[in-house]
Amino acid sequence: NQILFSYLENDTCIGYGGLVHINWIDQFAEISFLMDSQLEKEQFEFHWLNYLNLIESVAFKDLNLHKIFTYAFDLRPSLYKALEKAGFNQEARLKEHCYFDKKFIDVLIHSKINYPLTVRKAILKDSELYFEWANDDEVRNQSFNSNSIDWLNHQKWFSGKVENENCSLFVFETNHKNAVGQVRIEKSNETNTCIIGVSISKNFRGKKLANQLISKASFLFLKENPTYTISAYIKRDNFASIKSFEQAGFIFSQSLDYQGSESLLYLKTNL
Repeated sequence: NQILFSYLENDTCIGYGGLVHINWIDQFAEISFLMDSQLEKEQFEFHWLNYLNLIESVAFKDLNLHKIFTYAFDLRPSLYKALEKAGFNQEARLKEHCYFDKKFIDVLIHSKINYPLTVRKAILKDSELYFEWANDDEVRNQSFNSNSIDWLNHQKWFSGKVENENCSLFVFETNHKNAVGQVRIEKSNETNTCIIGVSISKNFRGKKLANQLISKASFLFLKENPTYTISAYIKRDNFASIKSFEQAGFIFSQSLDYQGSESLLYLKTNL
């Protein structure tokens, strides 16, 4: 019911951990990790993010588990920050769940679910799917143009984007061909710059998938266009989107007015 690993820097063991309390029937496991205490002050987040990436690969790719989680006393704010950066979601707070140091304290559970996704380029028959996503109330609310979209205008717009070599439309699906969301990266008139946009199907919101879509689409685009810089314009109050882009490796550039809205500009390059 557990699989443990040594965590090495070159050939030196600086920590250990693994998957514990494994439930092979329900396909979940708890994450465990301890590092050399001398590294915690300066390198805590670095090693936790590195370790989470490694153990996630073991859990999801090698063992095909459905879910991994951490169970931690409410004493480690640095840990929760690292977990959120790694795409984990705070699933539960168990109030006064454990007795520690002569008092009852909360326990926090952060989890991540394995949603294996495939990606493909959009085709003309995806027009109706894109129309449904574009007219979703939440999507329209967070768009710089919040007006509803007319079907005929959408068809014309969509066919133009699909056939435009300067526009990359990425469609993400589950292994069962359920549409999860889309990412659009379009080259601008400026030299070596492009603009990114993303939307998630309402059936998959709240599952921490946006950063995965953004990260994968930007990787594929920059692989083909290594000299480009991807620009993300985000409304200042769209905190969920800001977090997703940060987790996908985008770096804050500046605050600005974009299409009449107070916005933030985030950038990503191939460097």
